[in-house]
Amino acid sequence: MVGLMAATAISGIGLMASITVANVLGAEILGRNSRAAGLPGTAVLVGAALTSLPLSRFMGRAGRRPGLTIGYLLAVVGGVVIILAASIDHFLLLLPGMFFMGSGYAAWLLSRFAAGDMTPPAGRAKAMGLITWTGVIGAVVGPNLIEEMQGISNALRVPGSTGPYLVAAGACLLAVLIVQVVLRPDPIQIGRMMDEEANLEVPQELARPRSALLRLPSVQVALAALIAGQLVMVMLMSMTALHMRGLHREWRVVGLVISVHLLGMFAFSPVSGWLADKFGRVTVIVAGAALIISASAIAAIGPLANAFLFTSMFLLGLGWNFGLVAGSALLTDAVQPSERPDLQGFADLLQSGMSAVSSLLSGVIFAELGYARLSIIGASLMILPLSVVWAKRRAMRTPVPELV
Repeated sequence: MVGLMAATAISGIGLMASITVANVLGAEILGRNSRAAGLPGTAVLVGAALTSLPLSRFMGRAGRRPGLTIGYLLAVVGGVVIILAASIDHFLLLLPGMFFMGSGYAAWLLSRFAAGDMTPPAGRAKAMGLITWTGVIGAVVGPNLIEEMQGISNALRVPGSTGPYLVAAGACLLAVLIVQVVLRPDPIQIGRMMDEEANLEVPQELARPRSALLRLPSVQVALAALIAGQLVMVMLMSMTALHMRGLHREWRVVGLVISVHLLGMFAFSPVSGWLADKFGRVTVIVAGAALIISASAIAAIGPLANAFLFTSMFLLGLGWNFGLVAGSALLTDAVQPSERPDLQGFADLLQSGMSAVSSLLSGVIFAELGYARLSIIGASLMILPLSVVWAKRRAMRTPVPELV
């Protein structure tokens, strides 16, 4: 667990910084008024979405250690391609580099499931929360070191905005080293050993197809929580900075609001995991949905006041965190060990894909309807997980048939 936390913390510093400046780099190559300048950030999200499932399937066959290694190494390749593209001002070459950088982000997200492999069900959500908690290190440290990272790139005589990608490539290489040395035995192997001790081992050939797993009530609730939470969080977060700049807020205030949001997203992950283990996954999922609805409502009724925005963005991040940790634990609990990697990768594919879709659509909605109506739409979308919980509440009271 300590080695896994170290790898995710170190890689997260570089990955978070590189994602922060993705569109800035695109604007520098194309010109700040280009409508395509936002494509690099979208390419990162698309890369994370499309590599999540193959990486997770590979982990199911070969183990978490080889899968995480490949994901991080692809990010290293992406960093090199991005630096080359920026050096020759080649925008089309920049996009595949960003795509491969997204695979590192996919590996970073999948690390929480490696923690679940190593932990009995009674403490699984807390373990996943600890890995998610390392995101606060990347989210706080990474973006705040961008200026220093640019200094590194200037010293190496490459474009200044590529500094975060130099650091991301180095951080992912270091994460590979940690994963290769420390993650022994492989987390999946540890999980199988625990299952053997508990007489729960199920032969690989008995694994059910994904279509059958998607009909399980617990899986449906978990996916609804993960997808809806991601959709609304990205929708509001991506437009908040633009909204505040439109109100002529200083960049210092904008940065503080985003920092408070990131604090809500990651800092309380161990607490949300503990709550999910103690009071149940579904209880925390419902609480997370309620927090996001509250955040959206506050943003809608007080879009002009800084205090409202601070409160809204914190609650938005915290609600997302509740849904992510509890939903991931519920998804893992609901199926047999041999079925987990494919379903987990599919869940992350949907999450990252939803981020890309939400990022694109939120700009259109914001331009046409404004920030307050965008927030109301966000609150309405959170009815989805609550409706699924209500519809499946009786079936989830008897979970044993799902596991046989």
